[in-house]
Amino acid sequence: MSSFFRRWRAKGPYDLPTKLDVEVREEIRFYLEMRTLELIQQGLSPGKAREAALKAFGDPNLVAAECVERLTRDRPSQRVREMMSRISQDIRYGLRVLGKNRVFTGVAVLTLGLGIGANTAIFSVVNGVLLSPLPYEGADQLVVVREHNLEMTSPTRWAAPLNFRDWREQNQTFESLTAWRWNPFTLTGDGSPERLVGYVVSAGFFRQLRITMTLGRGFLSEEDQPRRERVAVISEALWQRRYGGDQEIVGRAITLSGEPHVVVGVAPSVIGYPGDGEVWTPIAFEYEREHRSFRYAGVLGRIKPGVTLSAARADLDRIAARLASDHPDTNRGWGVLVEPLRDRIVGNSRPALLMLLVAVAFVLLIAIANVANLLLARVTARQKEVVIRQALGAGRGRLARQFLTESLLLALAGGTLGFLLSLWGTKSLMALSAGQIPRADSVTLDWRVLGFTLLTSIIAGVAFGLVPALKACGLNLSESLKESGASSSWSPRGVRFREALVVAEVALALVLQVGATLLAASFANLVRIDPGFVGVNTLAMELNLSEGKYQGDAQQVAVYEEILQGVKALPGVASAGTIHPMPLATGSVSTALAIEGQAASSREDRPEAHSRITGPGYFETLGIPLVQGRYLSDTDTDGALPVAVINRTLADRFFLNEEAIGRRITFYDPSAPDAVWLTIVGVVGDVRFRDLRREAEPEVYVSVFQEPFRYAYLVVRAHTDPAILAGAVRNAVRAVDADLPIFNVQEVDEIVAGTLGRPRFSLTVLTLFAAGALVLAAIGVFGVLSVWLGGQIRELGIRLALGAPRWKVVRRVVGRGMRPVALGVGLGLGLAAFLTRFLSSQLFGISTMDPLIFASVPVLLLSVGLLAGLLPARRATKVDPMTVLRGE
Repeated sequence: MSSFFRRWRAKGPYDLPTKLDVEVREEIRFYLEMRTLELIQQGLSPGKAREAALKAFGDPNLVAAECVERLTRDRPSQRVREMMSRISQDIRYGLRVLGKNRVFTGVAVLTLGLGIGANTAIFSVVNGVLLSPLPYEGADQLVVVREHNLEMTSPTRWAAPLNFRDWREQNQTFESLTAWRWNPFTLTGDGSPERLVGYVVSAGFFRQLRITMTLGRGFLSEEDQPRRERVAVISEALWQRRYGGDQEIVGRAITLSGEPHVVVGVAPSVIGYPGDGEVWTPIAFEYEREHRSFRYAGVLGRIKPGVTLSAARADLDRIAARLASDHPDTNRGWGVLVEPLRDRIVGNSRPALLMLLVAVAFVLLIAIANVANLLLARVTARQKEVVIRQALGAGRGRLARQFLTESLLLALAGGTLGFLLSLWGTKSLMALSAGQIPRADSVTLDWRVLGFTLLTSIIAGVAFGLVPALKACGLNLSESLKESGASSSWSPRGVRFREALVVAEVALALVLQVGATLLAASFANLVRIDPGFVGVNTLAMELNLSEGKYQGDAQQVAVYEEILQGVKALPGVASAGTIHPMPLATGSVSTALAIEGQAASSREDRPEAHSRITGPGYFETLGIPLVQGRYLSDTDTDGALPVAVINRTLADRFFLNEEAIGRRITFYDPSAPDAVWLTIVGVVGDVRFRDLRREAEPEVYVSVFQEPFRYAYLVVRAHTDPAILAGAVRNAVRAVDADLPIFNVQEVDEIVAGTLGRPRFSLTVLTLFAAGALVLAAIGVFGVLSVWLGGQIRELGIRLALGAPRWKVVRRVVGRGMRPVALGVGLGLGLAAFLTRFLSSQLFGISTMDPLIFASVPVLLLSVGLLAGLLPARRATKVDPMTVLRGE
């Protein structure tokens, strides 16, 4: 039968058209061969079968056309089937090879799993915080609007309600502008009193976010007017927790801060701006009583579709310029800052997260380099297999595909392990961040994270598998078959390439070490900062007097007096006081200050200072030193001379060499007849109020008995462990008012430590990455030396046989290992000098080019390289010269 087809091919079925494509001609022949073979199998003789096949197809041109159609129809599927068959064969063979080398496979998969897992965990956080969309329809159109003045100490402020009104009425680029203000509430009735995170917002706030209410509705426009009916929207979480998901909650009256409010709606849990609120009420600006210098309202805007961010900024800048011209006393020098809502929510966490993403990418690159070194060693070990397959006819492309398939199998296995590790790693990162990462609820392992893991695995597989595959393709068949296994296990070019990988590993490891050391030095500087007060054995808790219950100043003063008296009488209490706002725990807004005798042409020319409302005993409780004069006392009450205590910064900055005690200051218009003037009776030490990184700002302390306020922190110093007193202090407060909620109970030292949460998180994670990179780099040095030593065993044995001292052998081996380490250190220093400048926003009190760090970190890397080289060197000294000579 085969001879028949050979003769048939030589003769051809008939004279095919010469213009046909060669592939079409071959397909016609193949098609007729198959048809003839079918007829022969049906019982026809070969000659009759051939004639029948030709007769069935008829005209050659028709046959050609049919074959062309068949080629067009079947060629893609045939090629896909052939390709899938080859891939399946490569995968099966690759699995067998990897299964036979379990130690190698386990080490490679574990190395990749750790690298890919760390990358996936960090990317999941970056994805949730920076990449995932905000939970609002058209979120890209939402912006935050604030006022700013670069000439002031605190250049960025919230908006003055009057300016907000003008922006809303005069703009041409915004679909809507709404205002909000933080306003905690005390919920009473239906259970124990509870302090709720609350906001007062404009009527269109929920419509602007395009929120679909869980129940009921948002606010109507008439409900944000003064003297309106009191209504409220509660959160879905509060609805479930406090009211058990009662479907009849809409229309029900609840008591907020002593005032009845009718619930008109339940908001879904997706509302995360301006914070995780639990209750909202309508804002009611009484514009006739407002002053443009009082900037305290947050503003949220939605830009019209098709309008760019720059156009919206230009629109509000135009309005701001007009207001500065019309109201120079309050608006001169003030502009408008418009930023996307996403940027405002993310805040300054973006640089830290991107820094960690780059750092963990470096770790993965080092892991890839190590696995590439392992695969290169495997290619050397499989050299005989490769050349035998070449001798049997395997082409270079076939071999390259096989090695790349094995690399991709390793990468996918490492990626699977990495994804499983990232499940634990992501949870660990979120626990380690301790609430320092915004949008933490958005951090999930979604399709982006899965895609990132898969893509990273594939890229890693190609990256570390390409060079071994090319090396396998480049083996010389005849030379390799002639060489012995020992001599072919090492080549100078192969080791040089491995050394190049080690150079890259050491360079990347050095960059991570420099970054981690800079962050460590910065963190140490932060820890050493004196906040200006002593938090040891001191307890702090927040109080919120109900607006409806304590409406008058006298009522508020009376309850503070009674609370302080009751707490100070407790056994174990050394001292107690109140403060609002609390240092390092709450925000603060500065206000223009007028100093008697120092003329200012306008309000904007007056100095800025922060106002603190304190109760007697506050300074003593927190150990704030008295510099001059006296502290505020129990006698500084309503009806007595209005007094104030200022901090050292205010005294030094605005009184220069003059005596501050006895001078008068005011936060009111000094020309107004009803302005309240405060007489300075003391100067106290500076307190870093808003952030340990920020220098102390001018501060004025007034007595809560003269300027009472509904919010306050109660601070209590104990003789021993303050946690023991927490219950007794709670009882003392509730003995005064059983409906007064107590919340945020913590030690003052914990408040200080909380300000270090974000730098501690960045430092911890980066240090872990740097340590891992250092270990991987050391393994890389060890591996290269081990491979190099395999090719030098005979030479070293001969040297020892000829009497060479063993220390010279050690020096030779270690010197060989230190060469790539030294090159990597040099390259890493240059790379670190370039990259560490991006860390400047994360550092405090240290330069990105600190000479001590740039000198000490290379010493560490060189020491690690030296230790990694001593093990192979020790092995070299134990070579038996006689065994080597007998082998020769």
